[in-house]
Amino acid sequence: MALPLDEAVLAYRASQGAVCFAAFKEEDVIGCLWLCLSPYDEDEVRCRYRPAPAGEASWDFDVYLMPAHRSGLGFARLWDEANAYLRQRGIAFSWSRISAFNPTSLASHARLGARVAGQATFLRLGPCQLMLASLPPRWHLSFRPTDRPSITLQNPKRR
Repeated sequence: MALPLDEAVLAYRASQGAVCFAAFKEEDVIGCLWLCLSPYDEDEVRCRYRPAPAGEASWDFDVYLMPAHRSGLGFARLWDEANAYLRQRGIAFSWSRISAFNPTSLASHARLGARVAGQATFLRLGPCQLMLASLPPRWHLSFRPTDRPSITLQNPKRR
């Protein structure tokens, strides 16, 4: 089995220092979870996510399990390994990107204690991208691939 990621996406994520955790069943990869301990330039939309404070927070994204394995322990085991990795580095919490169109993932994260900290919606039409968000900068309009908003994800207790 192969995960639904192409080589260009893998290289892009690795170039930013993102770390991938994989779940296996025998020799097959059945799922993955990505972490980045520094600011991360999203690969699906133009946006930079900055987990804060630096050195205490991470960015996690693209948690994926093959459909045949979603009712098993794969999700919990991925997070167990990711949490051990974060604890070893003194990271207290992680911010997640979860699609509002994925109620199963939202429910799984909620069972682990996750809370919604903000929302961002992106509309892309050709080179134009509009972002509307509940966190600063609240909105951003861009026409170039290099023009991206930066959202700082700060622990609400530290604001």
